[in-house]
Amino acid sequence: MNYLSIAILSIFVGSLAGLVAGFFGVGGGVIYVPGLIFYFEHSGIHEAVKLSTATSLGAILITSFYSGYMHRKRGEADLREVIFIVAGGIPAAFMGAKVAVIVPGLYLKKFF
Repeated sequence: MNYLSIAILSIFVGSLAGLVAGFFGVGGGVIYVPGLIFYFEHSGIHEAVKLSTATSLGAILITSFYSGYMHRKRGEADLREVIFIVAGGIPAAFMGAKVAVIVPGLYLKKFF
């Protein structure tokens, strides 16, 4: 893939993820991961599924912190609720990462 196709694909996937997340309230990873799998597989990367999942999680981590900060800044976030969500989310993320390392990429790809 050349740089122009990568840029167009990235803009398309990012825009689609933003629209889906905004309209339906689902996580952008639902769109990011398949888009990244497509890109990495066409780039010849062997662990495309696992790399896509990790890349998506990194992007989501950054956007989640920023979103939480902005909601808190506007007084729209209840910190007690945030603490409960984080208390469950962090251990679940670590467990999911451990499972993703064990499960073959083919099964992860079928899951997505």
